[in-house]
Amino acid sequence: MSLASCTSLEDLVTSRRLIVCVGTGGVGKTTVAAAIGLEAARRGRRTLVITIDPARRLANALGLDTIGNVETEVKVPARRGWEGMARLEAMMLDTRTVFDELIVRVTPDEETRQRILNNRIYREVSRAISTSQEYMAAEKLYHAWNSERHDLIVLDTPPLKNALDFLEAPHRLARFLDERIIRWFMRPSDAQRMFVGRRFLMSTGAVVYRLLGYVFGREFLRELNDFFLSFEAITSGFRQRSTVVGRILRSHDTSFLLVCGPRPATLDTTRHFMEQLEERKLALGGMVINLVDRCRVAPKSDDEVFDAEDIAAFERVGSEWVQFRDALAQDLRTQYEASRISGRGVETLKRMIGGKGFVAMVPRMQEPVNDVAGLLRLNELLFGNEMSSVERDDASK
Repeated sequence: MSLASCTSLEDLVTSRRLIVCVGTGGVGKTTVAAAIGLEAARRGRRTLVITIDPARRLANALGLDTIGNVETEVKVPARRGWEGMARLEAMMLDTRTVFDELIVRVTPDEETRQRILNNRIYREVSRAISTSQEYMAAEKLYHAWNSERHDLIVLDTPPLKNALDFLEAPHRLARFLDERIIRWFMRPSDAQRMFVGRRFLMSTGAVVYRLLGYVFGREFLRELNDFFLSFEAITSGFRQRSTVVGRILRSHDTSFLLVCGPRPATLDTTRHFMEQLEERKLALGGMVINLVDRCRVAPKSDDEVFDAEDIAAFERVGSEWVQFRDALAQDLRTQYEASRISGRGVETLKRMIGGKGFVAMVPRMQEPVNDVAGLLRLNELLFGNEMSSVERDDASK
């Protein structure tokens, strides 16, 4: 069923099943993802926040000592009218185990499963593949989506370049399994098998195997051959999962949320990412412009910062206070200039997104978000919600 375009961040949180937070590094993407998950949970939606950001900020943002490869419950105060309904879970990829779990799920029988898991070649290959956050994120997304345990999944991706890798990862793995060289190993003809008796057959494949045998020995060749023959039984599972993940990302229940900052250095990168989403036909729900500097005063001289009575008072108490006055005035000018630059960036980003999605703005917070109380403060800024004194007390416990 097709869903209408979202008109606000609140609409996005209440109507979608998957929100993928993407953007450059250093713009508060992880904390925004956590705050969105918090808001959905407070509205009674069963919510899961997954991070594939190796910086590991999600645990801090949620006030947890650590999170891992399984869902960890986060205690959050429910919104009025939803008492007892709030349910928020969080997890962060543990790439050491995800790939083994994937093999267990896609292998057709126990014998094949053990043959792959115990194969030395597999252990080396899995170690290399599992270091790719993007492959493992696609697998976790597949599993969480199909479990249907959550009303909303919020996926926090790595900084922009790696996020683009995440979008391509399922298809790249499928293409890898379709390459001729892999099919050559996985479906060797009789003339290409390693040995007939004690002699190598002189086919192209046999020549390659013979060269490998000289370098690594016959036991290595046996395990290599066994690895690819075993993998043949699970390639259809990989391809099927790749197709499903692609469908999930393009589902009408999925929206991408671009989290960005108004700094001039990041504007071109943000534009590039919007183009990439459009090229891949992925739905952009909207944009959160975070870390917006605000200063309503526009000082040009000390007289515009302090009135005549203040200036006279400073001068009466001595030179140290005069220096303090001058430093304070300069700080205000610096803040105002940062505000002007931030304002120009905001206008550029608004023009950039045009009518393709909503825009939500968050001013720069004075303190970093490192607990649920901090998330609730960010929640107020994102959704315009004001916490009651009871909610504030609950969050601080």
